Amino acid sequence: MFQVLASESQLPTTIAIILTLGVGGQWLAGRLRIPGVLLLLTAGILVGPVFDVIHPEDDFGADVLFPIVSLAVGLLLYEGGLGLKLDRLNAGRSVILRLVTVGALVTWIIGAVTVYLLFDMSSRSAALVGAILVVSGPTVVIPLLHL
Repeated sequence: MFQVLASESQLPTTIAIILTLGVGGQWLAGRLRIPGVLLLLTAGILVGPVFDVIHPEDDFGADVLFPIVSLAVGLLLYEGGLGLKLDRLNAGRSVILRLVTVGALVTWIIGAVTVYLLFDMSSRSAALVGAILVVSGPTVVIPLLHL
């Protein structure tokens, strides 16, 4: 259905697709008043594994992709740390503790069981998907709190 963009001559097209989906997803999420991460995650899944349009490791190379992702994660964590209010963090200590322990465990189990039953995956793959769904970092939680 879609052509794979793996050649070096297609790299600008791949970057354009990523930027267009990123900016467009954020803009549309703002208009719909939903967290941008929902549309960005959906777009990434669609152009990646579903429609097989973009292969980041092939398009950028594993030795380039990993440092870019690491730098992006570092910047996100730095930005999250700048906005962190320690007094508010201490006030919600028990809620935070339950969220990162019980909440993460429940999310992992429900996610793994759901994927296992709905998509007929192996138990190991379902457990991996369940673990991936346990995203409790500030880059995901904070936009969801703005609903």
